[in-house]
Amino acid sequence: MYGNYDGLNKGVIFDLHIGVNYWRTVNISDPDKRTIAEVIFVAPVDYIQVCLVNSGLGTPFISSLDLRPMKNRLYPFANSSQSLVLAGRLNAGPTDTTIIRYPDDPHDRMWEPWSNEPTWAEITTTSCIQNIQNDLFEVPSAVLQTAVTPVNSLELKTFWTADPLGKDPEYLANFHFSELMNLTKDQKREFNLIIQDVRFSSEPFTPAFLLSNAIYLDNPVHGLQQYNVTIKATVNSTLPPILNAVEVFMVLPVFDLPTDSADVSTINAIKSEYQIKRDWYGDPCAPKSYAWDGLNCSYAVSSSPRITVLNLASSGLTGEITNAFGNLKAVQTLVGDNVDLCYDGTECHQPKKKSGNSKIAIAIIAQHLTKIHHRNLVSLIGYCNDENYLALVLEYMSEGSLQDRLKGRPGSSWLTWKERIRIALDSAKGLEYLHKGCNPRIIHQDIKPHNILLNERLEAKIADFGVSKAFSSNDDTHVSVKDPVGTYGYIDPEYYVKRKVTEKSDVYSFGVVLLQIITGQPAIIQGTGPESEPVNVSQWVRQRLSRGNIDSVVDARMQGDYDINSVWNAAKVALECTEMSGVHRPTMADVIVRLQECIELEAAVGRNRNGVSRNGVNKKE
Repeated sequence: MYGNYDGLNKGVIFDLHIGVNYWRTVNISDPDKRTIAEVIFVAPVDYIQVCLVNSGLGTPFISSLDLRPMKNRLYPFANSSQSLVLAGRLNAGPTDTTIIRYPDDPHDRMWEPWSNEPTWAEITTTSCIQNIQNDLFEVPSAVLQTAVTPVNSLELKTFWTADPLGKDPEYLANFHFSELMNLTKDQKREFNLIIQDVRFSSEPFTPAFLLSNAIYLDNPVHGLQQYNVTIKATVNSTLPPILNAVEVFMVLPVFDLPTDSADVSTINAIKSEYQIKRDWYGDPCAPKSYAWDGLNCSYAVSSSPRITVLNLASSGLTGEITNAFGNLKAVQTLVGDNVDLCYDGTECHQPKKKSGNSKIAIAIIAQHLTKIHHRNLVSLIGYCNDENYLALVLEYMSEGSLQDRLKGRPGSSWLTWKERIRIALDSAKGLEYLHKGCNPRIIHQDIKPHNILLNERLEAKIADFGVSKAFSSNDDTHVSVKDPVGTYGYIDPEYYVKRKVTEKSDVYSFGVVLLQIITGQPAIIQGTGPESEPVNVSQWVRQRLSRGNIDSVVDARMQGDYDINSVWNAAKVALECTEMSGVHRPTMADVIVRLQECIELEAAVGRNRNGVSRNGVNKKE
């Protein structure tokens, strides 16, 4: 009710949306008249949003909002593709003007009184009306206990008018009946329901005594300003027709889908985390014309919209960069100049200023990285490139780096052989994609355990591919081919001779990593004697395997819990990868095939292995 609360004494017109779809237009011209909007709606997610949309004709308002759950079988024409907007719900023949609702109607529907037509007579009973089994509407007894019947006629006529604001609206109607008189064998009540000269029941209808019955339209009617309804007795009927109640609904097609539920949860978490003060209400992406400021979304015909661009520029965000950004899986661009954000709460420092050349270069890198998509490569979530500051935001990997796990991560168990060989395979797949699957091809140049990150399922993803070492200082925009690119211990020996890197350079680095996975040793092992020199782990392994003892090189923290053939084959692959000459090294595609064989060997033996606990620290019994 408007009630002239603003003192303007003017009408108010605004739109309602249920979920992301238009519901109805509210037109309030009488400040003292109550306006009620009702819709039967199937929620596609576990929440329901109701939006009041300002159409420029007065400030929208709401006095109350009620939500009532319903059984799935009720009103079957309300489904995921259409909702039912109530046009009218009438209780025929009541003895007073009381609106029937809860508790008489357990579903709290509002049944408006409908009577006093001069050509009608009222029929009532005090007997209880029972709903039939699997009733589609469950009209309450208090409504069905009254009815109307025509006076001195065999026809009962009524009508409803179309919504003048609707665009050729479609309508469905339910006509509810119950025989209130205990008829004698000589009495018969039989009739047909006719709308615009079309009969809507294949056979004449006879209402059951003290039981609910209904004739309902299963195909919408449309195209008219007024729909005339006639309930007409048949020639075999000795009694005129009756009508106990009627419901008329406007069909509301569900054209738009809500934003992906994971994206909704994530963006709301970001909104809450940073207390973002924007007009962010309702669904983030839908309807399309009301998408949140700062968001771009993708819209597919049969799937939910996804957030693809998040622009938080000049939002004044402070504190740590929340992990929630990583949950926006479809985001391709993250824009922002919030220089007070930081990655770690213990290291919240303002980033250093970059030169113009560096800013251009990192923007180009970010554009390349947005085109690289593989499950074994860490995803770029976004980047910031404003006037003075640069930042890359990457996918969050909860289990840290392979380096952390090989050294021993507090609170984590040692990696098993099954986990290690799976990490190696994942890493190989990511590296092979960089070499052959993306355009342009990429040579990583810095494969090492520190750049192999692990998620909560210990799935490995390669990070820092071609970025960190390409820009090792604040002002660098390129790296001279005269300087080694990578990390000591992992650099291809041929690089020092030919001064160029190839895909086989990455293969060498991967071989060193694979040996570390097997042995638990660092890339460079310090000698134990006073005159001993440091050696690469590949040399260290070759020396020991020349004596044919694989156990002498395997990480003792695995406590012998591995298939020896699986480890032998993995070691052979690693040693081939670390051959001094690149032409003798396998491709990453070859490495993937052979590591898969190692996994199969471990799996076959693992099924028969007894006495090993995988909970916490691995133990042999």
